[in-house]
Amino acid sequence: MISRSRYRGRSRRRKGMTALVVISAVLALGLVAGLLVLPNYLVYMPDGRVYFDIPFLNRWREEPLPTPSGAELPVLRTLDPPVPDTPTPTPMPTPTPTPAAERSFHALYAPIALVQTEDGLNALRAQVTAGGPVDALVLELKAESGLLAFRSSMPFAIQAKVSAETDVAAAHIRALRREGIYVVAALSAFKDASVPQQESSVGVKHVSGVNWLDNTRSRWLDPYKDPARTYLLGLITEVAGLGVDEILLDRFSFPARGSLHAISYGAYEDTPRSDALESFAREAADRLASSHVALSVMLEDKTAQTGEDPLGGQRLTALASIFDRIYAAVPLTDTGAAFAPVLTAVSAVTPADRLSAKLVPVLTVPEDLPPETLQISLDAAGGREGLGWLLMNAQGVYTAP
Repeated sequence: MISRSRYRGRSRRRKGMTALVVISAVLALGLVAGLLVLPNYLVYMPDGRVYFDIPFLNRWREEPLPTPSGAELPVLRTLDPPVPDTPTPTPMPTPTPTPAAERSFHALYAPIALVQTEDGLNALRAQVTAGGPVDALVLELKAESGLLAFRSSMPFAIQAKVSAETDVAAAHIRALRREGIYVVAALSAFKDASVPQQESSVGVKHVSGVNWLDNTRSRWLDPYKDPARTYLLGLITEVAGLGVDEILLDRFSFPARGSLHAISYGAYEDTPRSDALESFAREAADRLASSHVALSVMLEDKTAQTGEDPLGGQRLTALASIFDRIYAAVPLTDTGAAFAPVLTAVSAVTPADRLSAKLVPVLTVPEDLPPETLQISLDAAGGREGLGWLLMNAQGVYTAP
């Protein structure tokens, strides 16, 4: 029989061993936790020393850690942000860039056949110099056929296989800009023979439901239809990204030649065509507002002669208030008289000191035009208002002015 004193002794030893096991377990867990956590708080000094930066221990530290000679430690943590000794200087306002159209210019037109080739563009560039008699180029980047002279990521362009396979035009645009040459990108807006053929939902329709064809057997994008507008707006955005100074919308109208009685605009028959064009022009201008790329329009002949083309939808006074620049074709003979109506209309909505930047006479010239005849025509086109001019030739071959 175990005596009471011996029982108490054994009991004490068992309790002591249990406490020792518990303490050992706690220490072991602490050691493991330390090995896992403490490395996150290791800070290595420049002189090779190491210390622990434990937040709850260092939180109220008022003295900086010892700094070895020749080295400064970054402040790891401060409770109150330091107050600067001197006030932060107020940044100078950035001047607003001058819009690209704030200048008259003297330009040659490069058809898409030239724009797509190195030799063609190089030959034309040789005639253009910054500050020279010809100081600007208008590059056709979207033809009436729908073909593009640049790479496009727009689905319709890819589907219709009209996107350029090379970046020849983009490379030349960058080079021209470096030389100080003013670059205008011309786009055939709604006359497009290719895209409606592949995506019929965007085309102007015949009453039978098929794509309508004009007197040149070409299809047109329908300015009433959102997918057609979205496609053209996308191209405008892409072209602006190429670095051009200005975008010129040609064929910016509804079709006005051919069997117009056979066209069906469906639910939009009673919607004024001018409303559709003017709302699109504002959308396009908004797209370019932050890019400082000017937006211009080529007038149809009827609009230039009378100020309005109800069939095509152009209204000169409205367009002149939206677009940065207005281009109008004039004949080589009696140029001044033929240009009078458009000059009067644009003058009505344009300050006199901006007229030379707003209005551009466009002359279509044969390649064998004698230089003296050309100069007379240019003088007549510009007149006493000091307007610039754009020369157009289907082959891109020009007599030196």
